[in-house]
Amino acid sequence: MAEGIDRIQKALIGINCFYVLIGVVLLCSSALAMHAVKLVITPVVGGLVFCGALLVIVAVLGIAAAALSHQGLLFIYLTLLTVTFVVQYCVSIACLVVMGEARRHVMLTQGWENASNGTRKELQQEFDCCGLDKQHVDYSLCEKQMDTLHCCIGGCETCRNCYDSLDTRLTQAARYTGGAGLLFGFLELAGIILGWCYRKQPAWAFAHTVLN
Repeated sequence: MAEGIDRIQKALIGINCFYVLIGVVLLCSSALAMHAVKLVITPVVGGLVFCGALLVIVAVLGIAAAALSHQGLLFIYLTLLTVTFVVQYCVSIACLVVMGEARRHVMLTQGWENASNGTRKELQQEFDCCGLDKQHVDYSLCEKQMDTLHCCIGGCETCRNCYDSLDTRLTQAARYTGGAGLLFGFLELAGIILGWCYRKQPAWAFAHTVLN
């Protein structure tokens, strides 16, 4: 029986080491998503940043709880991991579903209106475009970038707008971060199951693990 408990303990420690890596991946992918569309920082992507940071903390707690075979720490770990799973699952679904065309249009429009001229210049240079759309275009601003905007060679009025490029980038960022969060959320169920199995072992088993 002790051998089986040792296996569960090692599996729990191992999966929490993996959770640390998952948390780092979530943080990095969310940061890349924010950088991909500099105009907007969506609440759902911000939620994944929170989940990634919380998952790293919870994973470290899980490693300590399993290594020390501490019932109290295990209970706190399981509670926090369950909360993380529920929040991450909801945020990921929102990231994949809520980002409809109308919502993206509002976010991009508001982001463009609130952006500085420096940010607009950077985006126009990156996508070789001028203005967000017909209602948000300033050809005089584009003319100041004629040395970097190739589309302005024949006149900035011939440049395409930036909306389609930004909308595509925002959609890709939302799908990537939402998909990653959803996948990793399901993997967290394994840690919840392992934690409960380990915690349900007889009290003498925990003492045996510590003493040996």
